Amino acid sequence: GSIEQQAVLLKSGENTENNYLTLKNSSDKDVYQTNCSPHSMDEFPEDFFSQRQRQQGAILIHAFFGFYCFLLTAYVCNDYLLPALDIICAELKISADVAGATFLAVASCFPELFVTLVGTFVTESDLGVGTVVGGAVFNTFATPAFGALCAAQ
Repeated sequence: GSIEQQAVLLKSGENTENNYLTLKNSSDKDVYQTNCSPHSMDEFPEDFFSQRQRQQGAILIHAFFGFYCFLLTAYVCNDYLLPALDIICAELKISADVAGATFLAVASCFPELFVTLVGTFVTESDLGVGTVVGGAVFNTFATPAFGALCAAQ
């Protein structure tokens, strides 16, 4: 005989976001269980291209745009951020090493901050204070500690 499978939707309490789909066989043993909650990726805005267009080569436009953004970031850092750091070092009378360790560490935190803002306000996911504080604590303590370990005596 064939195994008859049935789908049973189990709800954990009143929270409908924690739904599980369980497939069982005729002997009532669990065969497969998966989470049926909505994916966060469904909360992002739609792509400019359809799935078919991306499969036929439009993905190259995304790759080109990403590469262009990296080049633009390198240009802005080279032509604006580094000269600004030189001026800050001269005005505050601090060494370039100290400025690099502090100001560049702050600049390296901005991508994480941006991802957290998108996760909080665009997808309305559970990213938030824990992500920001955890990353900030790591960047505050691990970066100087690693620098101190690598510094020559």
